[in-house]
Amino acid sequence: MTRLSLMDVHMMLPAKSARYVASHFRRPRRLAIQPRDHVYRAQLKQRMQVNDPQWQAAVESLRRLDSLKALYARQRLLENWIGFFTFVSIVVESAAMRLYLTAGTWPDGRPPQPTQAYLDLVKSLLTVLSILLLVLIYRRYEWECRIETASGKLSPGARFYHRTSGKLGLYLLESAAFAVHMLPRVDYTVSVAQYVSAATQNPTTFAYTCPSRLTLEEGHCYSPISYNVNQLGLVILVRVFVFGRLLRNVLGFNTNNVAFVGAIHNVNSVAPYFSVKFLFHVYPTIFASLALLGGLFMTAVAILQVEGYRRRIRAGPMWAIRAINPGLTTFGDSLWLTVVTMTTVGYGEVAPITTAGRCLCVVGGVFGGTVFNALLRAVFVDALGITIAEDDVIRTITSRDDGVRARHLAARLLQTAWRMRRSGAAHALDRQLHSALHAAGDATGKFAGAAGALELCAAGRNDGANRRIGPA
Repeated sequence: MTRLSLMDVHMMLPAKSARYVASHFRRPRRLAIQPRDHVYRAQLKQRMQVNDPQWQAAVESLRRLDSLKALYARQRLLENWIGFFTFVSIVVESAAMRLYLTAGTWPDGRPPQPTQAYLDLVKSLLTVLSILLLVLIYRRYEWECRIETASGKLSPGARFYHRTSGKLGLYLLESAAFAVHMLPRVDYTVSVAQYVSAATQNPTTFAYTCPSRLTLEEGHCYSPISYNVNQLGLVILVRVFVFGRLLRNVLGFNTNNVAFVGAIHNVNSVAPYFSVKFLFHVYPTIFASLALLGGLFMTAVAILQVEGYRRRIRAGPMWAIRAINPGLTTFGDSLWLTVVTMTTVGYGEVAPITTAGRCLCVVGGVFGGTVFNALLRAVFVDALGITIAEDDVIRTITSRDDGVRARHLAARLLQTAWRMRRSGAAHALDRQLHSALHAAGDATGKFAGAAGALELCAAGRNDGANRRIGPA
C-alpha cells in the first residue's frame, strides 16, 4: 500500500481542510532565535561552574561596580533632601525678614507680644532646620569620600577631614553657610553712620554746618542709621548654591557611568564649572533666562532689605515712619532699580544711598550684566548661526553665480588673446594670460573656464609659430 505524504493530502482535500491538516500535523520547528536572557543565563551558569581566577576577578569587579552605583544613589538622595530643607529654610527666613523690615517702627525697639511669639516660633524652626542641614552636609561629605575610596582615588582609610582628601576647606565653608541664621531671642540694633555729603562752611565764622537730622563730624555730614541684627539673616540666600547640585542630579551628572567616562577623558563631570558649561551649551536660552531672573529677584530683595528699612523719625511734635531711602519703599521700586542697573540703562531717578545698598547694586549689576550678555548671545547670535545643512543649501545657490562668472571671465580671456594676436603683440601674450588667470582664480576659485581659454590660446599660438617656421 502506497504511503501518502502531506503534499498528497493537501492536493486531495479542499483548501480549508488542507490548511487544518497542515496546521495540526506539521512537525514543530525548533526556534532559530532564542531569548537573550536565556542565552546569557546559560553562558553565566556554564562559566560559574568553571570558577577560575579570571571569573573570580570579574565577579569582584562587578561587585565593586554595584556598590559604587549604590553609593552614588545614596549621595543623590542625600543631596535632594538637602535641597528640600534648604528651600524650606529660605522660605522661613524670608517670612521673618519681612517682619524685621519694619523693626524700626517698634516702640522701644521691641516687637509686640504676638509678633514676638511668631518670631520665636519661626526662629526655632529655622534653628532646627540649620542643625539638620549641618548633619546632612556632614553625611554628604562622608558619602563622597566613600565614593572616591571605592573609585580608587583615595586610600581605604581616608576621611574627608584628612589633609589628603582636600575637602576640609569646602566642608568648613559650606558648614559656615548653613550655620549662619537668626537665633531665637536675639534682638538688638546696630548703629551705622552713613556718609551723606561734605558740610557747609560759613564764610564769616568758618564754622561747618549740616542739615537737620544729620551729624557733623570732621567737616562731613553723616546720617545715623540703626539696623536690627536679624536683618543680617539676608546672608541665608547664599544657600541657593545647593540647588545647583539638585539640578545636576536631575540632569544625570552624578552617576558612576558619567564619572567613569569623565575619568577616561580627564574631565571632572561633577565640578560646578562643567555643569555651567553644559547648561550653557545644551540649554543656553533657558539657563540664561533662569539665571537672570534669579539674580534679579535676589538682588532686588537684598536692596529692599537694606534701603527700604523703615524707622521712626521725629517730625516736629509727632513721630513719622519713613524708609531710609524714600525712593525705595516697595519691592517694585527695588526691582526697577535692579533692572535699570543690570541693563546698564541708568536713568538715575532712583539710587541707593547706603554703602551696603551700593555694594549690593554693584555686585548684582556685574552678575546680571554678564548673564544678560550671555542671554543676548544665546538668543540672537546662536539663533542666526548657519547649520551644516543650511550651508550646503547656500553653496548650491551661490554655485550658479560662480559658474556664470567663470564663463564670463573665460570669454574675456579668449577675446583678449585674439585681439592681441591680431595686433601682433604675441610676445606679451603669456604674461597677460597668466595675470588674467590669476585674477580669475582669486575672484571665483574656479579655473575650469580660464584653463580652457589658456589651452585654446596656447594652441593658437603654437599653430601660428609652426606656420612661420614652415616656409623658412
